[in-house]
Amino acid sequence: MQPILLENLCDFELQNQIKAEIKKDAQFFYTEATSGKPLFDIDDPNILESPQMVCPTVDKNEPSNEQAPLSFYLCDRIAERLDVKILNYARIKINLQFQNPIYKDKYNPPHLDSPFPNHISAVYYVEDSDGDTIIFDKGFPDDPYDLTPILRNPPKQGNALVFPSKQFHSSSLPVENSNRFIINFVLEVSENDYQKLFTKID
Repeated sequence: MQPILLENLCDFELQNQIKAEIKKDAQFFYTEATSGKPLFDIDDPNILESPQMVCPTVDKNEPSNEQAPLSFYLCDRIAERLDVKILNYARIKINLQFQNPIYKDKYNPPHLDSPFPNHISAVYYVEDSDGDTIIFDKGFPDDPYDLTPILRNPPKQGNALVFPSKQFHSSSLPVENSNRFIINFVLEVSENDYQKLFTKID
């Protein structure tokens, strides 16, 4: 199953406004891991866990802070580009990761955003950076072992990568750039819209 890349989700001027607002006003808190405590293959030498900074903006349809309008606007753009209707905003958050040279060719533990049906995830890249998003070949209810990457997508400002929320994926820390800003969306769409976008994970 191939993810969907939406290039230039909004115009360049608005991309820069979003970047400036996040860097100026977003209130982050520290987390010790990128995705809680996921089950992952401890024998995979490519996996390396790291802390990150997180700014929740929407939780179960409810705004969490002043960045919520920005998040809802980007959701509208995602829905428009995909030609789908968003039924529920399960979670939206901004992630900030920092440069770490030991992450060359490594990535954070593979995880899934939601096991529930008809949930899609999107990663919006706030600015250009290194630190690819890696999408793997398996998803829920499979265990995250013997995973094979099917896509490594570099952060490019204004682009959004869309994939099933039940598909295993991971982030990686920047090695050359000082930081990596993304907005992570978990959204529910109708079964028909989901099937239109994606086929079943084998």
